[in-house]
Amino acid sequence: MTYFFKGYKLENLLCKDIVKQIPIFLKLREIFLHHLFVQKWDLNRLEDWHKYTLIDLENKIKNDVPYADIIDFSIYQ
Repeated sequence: MTYFFKGYKLENLLCKDIVKQIPIFLKLREIFLHHLFVQKWDLNRLEDWHKYTLIDLENKIKNDVPYADIIDFSIYQ
């Protein structure tokens, strides 16, 4: 994420309010992906990577683990 924002800032202005919303957006993405996978995958016939993905997403959602372990998005402003 550090390199992404570094490059992005070279061409675009990042509003502080938008940057503050990025963690919320990323958490919603995790919730959406989990919901989508549960709907689309046959939960009775999961491969190991399916199980790992679901468990990983569930843990991140339940424990409010930040995306990519990034806690402070203010460094990208």
